[in-house]
Amino acid sequence: MLPGVPGAAQASVAVSTLRFCFVTTFYPPYHFGGDAIAVQRLARALVKRGHHVTVVHDVDAYLALRGGPEPVPDDGADGVEVIRLRSIAGILSPLLTQQIGGPTLHRNRYHEILDDGGYDVINFHNASLAAGPKIYSYGGSAAKIVTAHDHWLVCPTHVLWRHKREPCPSRQCFRCQLTYRRPPQLWRMTGLLD
Repeated sequence: MLPGVPGAAQASVAVSTLRFCFVTTFYPPYHFGGDAIAVQRLARALVKRGHHVTVVHDVDAYLALRGGPEPVPDDGADGVEVIRLRSIAGILSPLLTQQIGGPTLHRNRYHEILDDGGYDVINFHNASLAAGPKIYSYGGSAAKIVTAHDHWLVCPTHVLWRHKREPCPSRQCFRCQLTYRRPPQLWRMTGLLD
């Protein structure tokens, strides 16, 4: 019987183990809140069900936005494999990614991880500063999923709130990015996202 379902028959289903890779900008303890926690919980839940999960995230992006002392990573006892990308160029790495819409200083490492990792599923989460939209073409024949935690794919400020004053009814992206004190993203002026 299924717990909580009176009269339901117990199903015996064989589930094969899958290899997942999550690509995200932020992951605990290098994070600011909700999206990173959601990624961590999903990763842990899949590991508990017997799957292999690798999370790739960008430490440089967190340090560029946060400043201050670096957090102490946990010991990895939850079974999730975490790859923390870091560049000797520091803030320059996420800034270049933000401008061109793809991994720059970590490009070869992403190819190595995603193209050669033997993943069944690659789940892109908040990839804005980690790899940009160009990362969606990486990963060979793996099934690819994009989980939108915010409006980044359609809004360079992530929030669809124009000039910090009103809901965004029409595009004024260049000026709006300046209102938010963010450098305009050059790749958005191309057809890259299409």
